[in-house]
Amino acid sequence: MEIIEVYERVTSGEHGGGEMQLVGGLEQIRDKCIFLVEKYFIHQSEQVLVFGHYKAEYSHMDGKNVFFVYGDVVVPAKRLAEGVYGAKLLPTYPGWVNFYLSVDSLIPISQVLKLQSPPKTSRSKVELELECKLASMLLTNEKACEKLKKKLEESNESEIILRKYLKGYIFEGYRKSKLLDSQGQGVLHLFASLGYTWAISLFRQGGLSVDRKDRLGWTALHWAAFYGRQGAATALLHDGVNPSLLTKATAEHPSGLTAAEIASNHGHNQLATYLKEIVENPQMIVRIAAHSAETAGIKMHGNGGIKD
Repeated sequence: MEIIEVYERVTSGEHGGGEMQLVGGLEQIRDKCIFLVEKYFIHQSEQVLVFGHYKAEYSHMDGKNVFFVYGDVVVPAKRLAEGVYGAKLLPTYPGWVNFYLSVDSLIPISQVLKLQSPPKTSRSKVELELECKLASMLLTNEKACEKLKKKLEESNESEIILRKYLKGYIFEGYRKSKLLDSQGQGVLHLFASLGYTWAISLFRQGGLSVDRKDRLGWTALHWAAFYGRQGAATALLHDGVNPSLLTKATAEHPSGLTAAEIASNHGHNQLATYLKEIVENPQMIVRIAAHSAETAGIKMHGNGGIKD
């Protein structure tokens, strides 16, 4: 099965085969855990594998569904054997994130471990242009904006840098910043175009709309579809974005376009099929794991404060 963009961003060859540095937090207070992790690592198949066991009084839970939580991103895990679970490694923002097991996608049942994702070693010209457009939106001071653009151009940690500025924007910057840039796009539209799933989580946690349209009537979902960002699309759908919304009518498309049609028009056939299925069967959103953890297995945390 083809691995979609949300995985390729971390696991392609330019990232050293997708390897990540792992540090086990196994010395935490163990009496608060239901499932005790003994070891965990990245397998060559780009899965996170966890070995451990349930405490005796919770042994009946061994057959229950388990989720792996990477920062703000939640992925359904597969039981491979007694006490052994595996799940596809999904990228969060580069840097250290918390990693743990959960049965409700929120509350840890294991130790809270640490996982470190490497920065991207290269970006496409389009990605850099989108990040520089974000700099113009996140900062109103021209001098500070130019300084940020230069920093983004020179750094391999642009996602970490943008996350810091996005937090400030969400809590106060958006009140005095432009809602749309010169081309009519908003901040979330640009983050969705880049496929930065963690940004969608921050928007939701900050109480901001994830369904806002730009001047052409495109939502963040339309832009995720345009660039083939299936991870961002799934996160937006889970947060309530309507996949049936149409863009504004144009001479070429007098009825407007759905996100599925945009994805199809730009060669992202797997994403187009997925979005079309969601439109036809909205209940799929609450059964993401059944659709396939390898193509759409992303859920986001519920209410809560902004997480580092």
